Amino acid sequence: MVAMRLASPGKRPGIAIVNLADNSVRLLARFNDADVQSIFWINTKRLAYTVTYNVARPADDGAGFYAADSDGTRGVGLQPAVIARRSFAESEGFAAPEFAPQSVGHLDLQNSDYVLVRSQIEGDPEMTLTELHTRNNAQNPLSAPHGSFNWVVDSSRRVQAAVAREGAKHTLYIRNDFSWRKLASFAPLAADAVTPLLYDGTLYVQSRNGGDRLGVYTYEIAAGALAKAPLVASPDYDIEGSFVSDGKRMLGLRIETDAESTVWFDQAMKALQAEIDALLPATVNRISRGVRSVTPFILVDSYSPRHPGQVLIYNRDTKKLASIGRALPDIVPEKMAETELVRYAARDGLKVPAYLTLPLGKPAKKLPLIVLVGANPSEGRDHWSWDSNVQFLASRGYAVIQPQVRGTPGFGAAHVNAGIGQWGRGMQDDVADAARWAIKQGTADPERVCVVGTLFGGYAALMGVIRDADLFRCAVSYSGIVDIGMMFKNDWADFPSSGRGLDRKLLIGDPKADKDKFIAVSPLHQAARIQRPVLLAYGAEDVRVPGKHGKMLFDAIKPHNPQAEFHWFDDKGQAPSLEGNRVELWTRIEQFLDRHIGSR
Repeated sequence: MVAMRLASPGKRPGIAIVNLADNSVRLLARFNDADVQSIFWINTKRLAYTVTYNVARPADDGAGFYAADSDGTRGVGLQPAVIARRSFAESEGFAAPEFAPQSVGHLDLQNSDYVLVRSQIEGDPEMTLTELHTRNNAQNPLSAPHGSFNWVVDSSRRVQAAVAREGAKHTLYIRNDFSWRKLASFAPLAADAVTPLLYDGTLYVQSRNGGDRLGVYTYEIAAGALAKAPLVASPDYDIEGSFVSDGKRMLGLRIETDAESTVWFDQAMKALQAEIDALLPATVNRISRGVRSVTPFILVDSYSPRHPGQVLIYNRDTKKLASIGRALPDIVPEKMAETELVRYAARDGLKVPAYLTLPLGKPAKKLPLIVLVGANPSEGRDHWSWDSNVQFLASRGYAVIQPQVRGTPGFGAAHVNAGIGQWGRGMQDDVADAARWAIKQGTADPERVCVVGTLFGGYAALMGVIRDADLFRCAVSYSGIVDIGMMFKNDWADFPSSGRGLDRKLLIGDPKADKDKFIAVSPLHQAARIQRPVLLAYGAEDVRVPGKHGKMLFDAIKPHNPQAEFHWFDDKGQAPSLEGNRVELWTRIEQFLDRHIGSR
């Protein structure tokens, strides 16, 4: 059986169960007022899933985390409702819970009905890891050192290793019978920092080991030190990822370099990967098998920048592939644009990676260029995968470059550290230098360059026409941050970075100590310098960048800039409206770009 997240016209995403024995499909769950988000199997008969509501609800009005048997029986609501913190025109798949499991993970727990839930109540910096029984909702917090935010659990549901915040440092602990042994203490961004990944009798960790790039190592617990040689390493990328296991042993490691791949340690899985890649040569093909599977079926999740993705089944016996579902089936991959990873030199010599997408069927000479900046580079990089915004712009004739500005993880410590405190400065230089590189290559027309983004990307777009008005002919900022100091007054900005355990004050600056620096690189305070055409779009119900911030910026720009546009979205964030907002927003962006740097 395969559990799939399934959408149909006019319906919210639900869960379908596909029985591969007879190819039958049965709907397991669907909600009228909520979206199913993540799904995973607890054991061979039971699965769990999260549900996101798009409007606020009382805490006892509906659950956000459920479990049910695969036949649809014995459903249990496990956790309070999840409220999506969405921008007014966020894509449908986005969800960041306010109060619910921040991440849900499980091991093969000998066919048990337990899951492990990592949770954090808003306003409380402490995180907890709890074992949760999915039939009777019994909960038991797992023992771990105070301040823990990263845990590795064995198959008996005991935390074996953890990383805890202790003041300005992080500490790695290992279980020592009924106590905890401190293995190492380090600054979060130090070259000797260690992150535990997996324990199967051997502790696997991630570390830079004194160098620039993250690698995966085994940790020699008795000696309290990393193994001398890495298990997996790359000269160009940080090796981060997740282990693949069969419930008993580690089979491989999924990593991302220029694109995702899997390093297989199991020779049978390595051979299967080669067989499938030969049949699907133009896509990333993520393969997996069921825990304790006795069938010949291998699940294949296949995607690329040109292909939104499809799910296939590979039969090891017949060597045949069969598709069981596609994402965005109306998209024709052959009509989509290619994306490649390039590197350009910033003005200080730093080599900056960027994804470059060129419109299909046009010579790569003097094209109108969009510099598309990521929403939150300190949290993660862009990926070699389908991106609807990129493909929309490329389909309209624009070249698109996505700079992975300094501070973006995945490309080494030097790249991350170069971004500390560099909002509006070094990070902004990288945005401008991406455009200048494309112009120098002959790809971009220097008279037709625009910068576009949301959140940080929207901030960078605004700073682009402030600092580099000679380069950028226009800017688009939707839900863009207008002032760093105001950003820190929002609840979402005060939380530590959940994935990396880093406080944003460390990465961006302190709103009190750096107040004058923030003002110098604030679009709101520098609004008089915005003379180029700008399109601003904000939502009244946006909880991340309040719409009133965008209105304040527009009011500051409009008296001296008749080419400033402001679009206000005042709906309540319901899913149908979100889809409508998204269509309206990108229609307006298309019209704005066509007026100012026209692609035709």
